[in-house]
Parts: sequence; C-alpha cells; structure tokens
Amino acid sequence: MTETMLESLKDIFRFVLQLPEDASVEKVSQDNTPKWDSMAQVSLVAGIEGEFDVQLELVEAMQITSFETCVKLLEEKLS
Repeated sequence: MTETMLESLKDIFRFVLQLPEDASVEKVSQDNTPKWDSMAQVSLVAGIEGEFDVQLELVEAMQITSFETCVKLLEEKLS
C-alpha cells in the first residue's frame, strides 16, 4: 500500500470516527473508539469501497475491527 493510499485511509477513519485532523489512527480499534458503532462500520466500509474502488464481502467488512486489520485486508485485496 502506497503512502498516499495509507494517508487516504487515515483520513477516512478520522472523518467517519470524528477524530481530530491530526489524530494518530494506527492504534484505533472498535474496543478503544466510542464513536465506532454499527453505523460507523457501514460508513467506514462505504468510504473504503469508494476511495479504493473495491467491493468488500460482508465477511470482509466485519473483519475490519481496527485500523491495522483494515490495512491488512486492503493490502490483500489490492495485491
């Protein structure tokens, strides 16, 4: 994943989870982010699909439980 793609993904997470513009998102997860509810999950998936032109299956979408798991999933999908 290129640095530009990584920055785009960080921006999606910050926007959807209503985090400050300069917030570090590398450690963000469902467990430590109160704004990460079911609606945020849907918004994250929609944002990711739109930005990276990928289709995520329901199982894949549910695997996104942290920024880190999202990066790994995208790396697999885009390779």
